[in-house]
Amino acid sequence: MGERFRSLLSGKNTISGASWILVITLLLSNLLGLVRDHYLTQKIPTEILSSYYAAFRIPDLLFNVIILGAIASAFIPVFTSYITSKKEKEAWYIANSVINIAVIFLVGLAGILLVFMPQLISLLVPGFEEARRDLTISLARIMLLSPIFFGLSYIFGGILNSYKRFFVYSLAPLAYNISIILGTILFADAFGIYCGNFRRCCRSILSYANPNPCSKKIGLPLSTHC
Repeated sequence: MGERFRSLLSGKNTISGASWILVITLLLSNLLGLVRDHYLTQKIPTEILSSYYAAFRIPDLLFNVIILGAIASAFIPVFTSYITSKKEKEAWYIANSVINIAVIFLVGLAGILLVFMPQLISLLVPGFEEARRDLTISLARIMLLSPIFFGLSYIFGGILNSYKRFFVYSLAPLAYNISIILGTILFADAFGIYCGNFRRCCRSILSYANPNPCSKKIGLPLSTHC
C-alpha cells in the first residue's frame, strides 16, 4: 500500500488517471469549501467578514493578473515544448529564470502596494467607515505575502504538470481548505479576523511547499542566477 502511494506521488499519471484525480480532488475541495464557509460565518461576525473579503481582492488581483496570466500564457507552454523536445537543460534554465524574476517582481510590487495600500483601499471600498477601512488596510497588507508563495506554487505546479505529475499539485486545494477549517476552529476565538489573515498566509506557504519537493525530485536545479 505504501509503495503504491509513493508511486502515485512520484510517478507519471496517464490522461485518464489525471482526469479521475482532478475530478475527485475538485469534488472533495468543493465539499470542504462548504464546511469552510460554515465555520467562517459561525466564528466571524458578518460586518468584519466584509473587511476580510475586501482585503484580499488586491492580493488576488495581483496573483490572477500577473501570475496566472503570464505563467499560463507564456512559461508553461514554452517549458512543456522544451521538455517534449528533449531539451531539458534549456527548459530548466528557463524555469530558474522565471522563478527568480517572479520572486524579485512580486516582492518589489508587494512593497509598493504596502506603501500605497491606504489609497487603494479607499478607492476599492469608498463606503467603509474609518474603523472598517483601517482594518481592511491592515488585513490587506498582511495578505500581500500570499501572492508570492501562490505564484511560486503555480510555477512549480506547471513544471509538475509538464512531467505529467498531476497528483501532488491536485492536493493543494484540499490543503488550502483544510487549513482554513482547522485555523478557524482552533484560533478564531482568540485572534478574531486576524486568524483568517494568518491562515491565508499559511495556506499560501503550504501551497508552495506542496509541489516544491517533487519539482526538485524530477530535476529542478534551483539557482539565484536569471
